[in-house]
Amino acid sequence: MTKAIASTALMQLYEEGRFQLQDPISRYIPEFANLRVLRTQDGPLDETVAMEREPTVQDVLRHTAGLSHGLGTSEYDERFVGSGVFDTDTSLAEMMSLLSDLPLMNQPGSQYRYSVGPDVALRLVEVLSGMRADEYLAEKLFEPLAMPDTGYWADSDNASRLGPVHWMRNGELVPIDQEYGAPAGGVLVQPWSVNSYTVDHGFNRGSYGLLSTAEDYWKFAQAMLNGGILNGERILGPRTVDFMASNHLTEAQIFSAATGFGLGFAVVNDNGQLGFPLSEDTFFWGGAAATTFWIDPEEDLVVVGMTQHMAVPGTGAIRGQLAALVYGALVD
Repeated sequence: MTKAIASTALMQLYEEGRFQLQDPISRYIPEFANLRVLRTQDGPLDETVAMEREPTVQDVLRHTAGLSHGLGTSEYDERFVGSGVFDTDTSLAEMMSLLSDLPLMNQPGSQYRYSVGPDVALRLVEVLSGMRADEYLAEKLFEPLAMPDTGYWADSDNASRLGPVHWMRNGELVPIDQEYGAPAGGVLVQPWSVNSYTVDHGFNRGSYGLLSTAEDYWKFAQAMLNGGILNGERILGPRTVDFMASNHLTEAQIFSAATGFGLGFAVVNDNGQLGFPLSEDTFFWGGAAATTFWIDPEEDLVVVGMTQHMAVPGTGAIRGQLAALVYGALVD
């Protein structure tokens, strides 16, 4: 659930006046000035057209920049992952150069597409702050919120606390590792990316990569519920939090009748369409290993759920089951 944290970090710099949401990304990352766009999303990768407009900071935060995530098995996904954007020795700055060599999937601003936008957001944090991403997050978020167990790797004192990620192979629950392999479907299930966090590999990303605990992540979520403050430490102003937790998608861009998307968080627009009783205006997201969190201002409620499963049948139902238990327990 790294994406929400990376987006929050960038919005701290927004409050400082370092950028505006309508600024083109190329103002800060010049490689993005001359991106190309696929002529058709399922067409040949060498058939591209010019951008109708450049992607903005807002596009990056709400996943409308036209970027991809490379999570599937299509020719484009294979090229995306094969470009080296997720290699452990690829810095955020180098990742931006690699992304600029790939065509966008669609015209910027035309539709929502789940993407590596938060990686671009975290690179913006580096450019605008002059700090390395991991150092910025530690100083501006994790230390103020007393999140000692959150970071990009576990040292020797904490390595034994890492929980292995599991998947279902031939009907048996097995760990994702070199012996048992990993399910198909993109870079997030490669063995190094989910189980090899005991080395400071420098892979500091905004889309994924942070380690945390339920208690630590609760502190972040509780601070957002409180309007950007926890135990007297303010990380954002309350109006900025409200702005982030508002739907930023137009009707043409929106991907679900139940939810919209803000700046780093999905937002519940219609809980009847959602299928479980999160209050409207709840903001939330999840992680690759079926982790989940939501922040419900109406009920003054934060929920954090940590699991360690990928490609396990039925895992997707956990959020709905958890919501039924939580909201069923609330009484006046």
